[in-house]
Amino acid sequence: MFFGYYDQAQAHTYYPPYLIRNSEEVPLPGNHGGTKGQTYSQYLIHDAALKWIREQAGKGPFFAYLPYTPPHGPFAIPDNDPALAFYKDKPWSKDARLYAAMVTMMDREVGEVLALLKELNIESNTLVLFSGDNGSADRFADKQHPRGLFGGNKDPKTGVEYRGGKGDPYEGSFRVPFAASWPGKIQPGRTSEFLGYFPDVLPTFAEVAGAPVPAGVDGISFLPELIGEQAAGHKQAQHDYFYWEKGKWVVIRQGDWCAVDTGKGHWELYNMALDPSQSKNVADKNPEILSKLKALAKQAHEPQRPGTYSTREREDRDRHSR
Repeated sequence: MFFGYYDQAQAHTYYPPYLIRNSEEVPLPGNHGGTKGQTYSQYLIHDAALKWIREQAGKGPFFAYLPYTPPHGPFAIPDNDPALAFYKDKPWSKDARLYAAMVTMMDREVGEVLALLKELNIESNTLVLFSGDNGSADRFADKQHPRGLFGGNKDPKTGVEYRGGKGDPYEGSFRVPFAASWPGKIQPGRTSEFLGYFPDVLPTFAEVAGAPVPAGVDGISFLPELIGEQAAGHKQAQHDYFYWEKGKWVVIRQGDWCAVDTGKGHWELYNMALDPSQSKNVADKNPEILSKLKALAKQAHEPQRPGTYSTREREDRDRHSR
């Protein structure tokens, strides 16, 4: 069952004229895009998710993917949502208060999902993963908070700052929150140093389910990291390297070493173990390491392949309702 937005253009409003249920449009009367309307889409999507999970209990294994949009902008939340009360007296901008309330709303809804698993007595038999989709932006920055009011790219315990943010070729773009829960299987309160990325999720789910991994998948299962190598029955595999590119910039990381080409004609090199903030470019001192990483980057690059559309009618319409 699918229930949600048709495309990213539509998902830039919490008051869209319609949502999609299994390829069919579900009209939302009183909604015309923007930040105000009659029906807040996130409420409907979340309620549908809870209803579906409840229906699956007792039917055997199930997979629920909940790619919730909040707190993505433009920031909007109903005036009567209880999350707003926590921030009504904060000396912040309106958008900052809305953003914080949306995070609190999301926290509440995640809690409702976990509570439902417990109510249905399937909590100990369910692996739950929670993750962001990209690095933080330095949102609501000012002189007192140069990395943003909420410090998304600053470690609150150590004070270490991660350079850059969403869309940049530095650590702040790639480091995202990622949490896992599986009562009785995952030791609570533990922090992992495993370096992984989203293609690892499919092989992990496949191993949990005892299913084969489809051919052509680049990811590796991180189940041993979650439940321990003894319980998993094998050691945790590690990635040889990671590769990213966007526009003209390229980033490649292998172990503690990270090389960055910002598209300006020269490469930078950072030791992430010693310098997680990427404040010291050590390319000149480590030419052999940089040469190796540049060769890996050349090997990893693939030409862009443009996608195709069967029709753009709905997408074009949605762009006018944001």
